Order: sequence, then C-alpha cells, then structure tokens
Amino acid sequence: GLLSLQLQELVHFLNGGPAPERPKTNVGHTGAGSPFGIYRTKDGAITLAMMPLPKLAGILDEPWLAEYDTDAKGLKDRDAIKARLDPLFLTKTTKTWLDLLDAHDVWCAPVKGYAEVERDPQVVHNRAFQDCERPGGKTFRTVRSPVEMSRTPPRMRRGVPGAGEHTEEVLKEFGTRIPDDVVVRVHDSTADMRYLVLPKRPAGTEGWAEEK
Repeated sequence: GLLSLQLQELVHFLNGGPAPERPKTNVGHTGAGSPFGIYRTKDGAITLAMMPLPKLAGILDEPWLAEYDTDAKGLKDRDAIKARLDPLFLTKTTKTWLDLLDAHDVWCAPVKGYAEVERDPQVVHNRAFQDCERPGGKTFRTVRSPVEMSRTPPRMRRGVPGAGEHTEEVLKEFGTRIPDDVVVRVHDSTADMRYLVLPKRPAGTEGWAEEK
C-alpha cells in the first residue's frame, strides 16, 4: 500500500530514471520545482501549486523571480527560492495572500487543521465522516470509505470492538469451549505503556540550536 502511494516516482526510477533528490526545504514534491510547496503566513499557512515564476514575480512584486524563466532553473534552485519566499509570506495573513493570489488565478489553498477539515463544505457534502454505534448505546465518529458504488454502497455494520469483546466467540470458531464458570479477560498492555525510541545524538553536535 505504501509503495502504491509512490507509483509515479517508482515507475520513473525502475525504468531508467534517476533517483529523486531529497530537497532541503519542504517543497511540494521531490520532482517539482519552485514555487510548489507550503508556506507559513502571519496566522497560518498556505500551499502553492506549480506556476511560471516570472508571472509570480509580478504578482508578489519580487522582480528577482523573473530570472527563473524555465522549469529547469526553478527545479535546480528550488531550495534557494523557497528560502527567500518563506520570510515574505510571513508578513501577511492567509486571507490576504489568498485574495491576492486568487485574483491572479494562482493555484493556492489554505492549510487546514482537522477541525476546519471536518467543517469544510465539500467534506460535508461528500459525507466523508459517519457516526457508528457501539455496545451500550455509545457512538464514535470515523471516516467513511472513499469508494462508493451506486448499487452496493459501503456500510459499517458495527464499530470497533472493545478489548476482548468477541474473545469467546472467536475461540468457539476454533473449537475451544470455555466453561461457564471461567471468565476470559483481555488486557491491552499498550494502553498502559508506550515506548519512544530516540536516535543517539551524533558526535560533535552538543550545544547545537534547533535551527542548526
């Protein structure tokens, strides 16, 4: 499943293409040039899609962007371009930037948190979330299946079981009979303790600031 998410990139590599070069900044894609990426604003963040940099130069009033008049130049210097644009987008709010960019048909969008995503009109229209019943009259909210067939729409028959809720039923399917005077209890040990493995600090980096 994880490999299929990189289908385009892997097919390119497996058929003679070079391995993608990992960028130093959070550009939008390893194979795309500037300005594709996410930019923090004064009160949030926005994402920009690919577009000619000379056109963006006039919109943002940044003449130096006009030098990147080919896709190859925008790809080669994408980290440097991103580093120069980052401080610029921090000077104004998300709405101010979106109003400006939308007025010039620039592909852009706000970066939303989970609460904003849940309330998004398109998400609501697509009924992307659903409430599922659980034993005891309780419900929990989850994501619906992204695939929907007209004749056989997906449905969730029941919610996620509690720890050990169906233990005896499963054991009976395998021929194990539990005496009536025996109670089977299942304990989720991961709910008590979780482990976080941290890599060892490389030698010579003592005292380094987070930015470095």
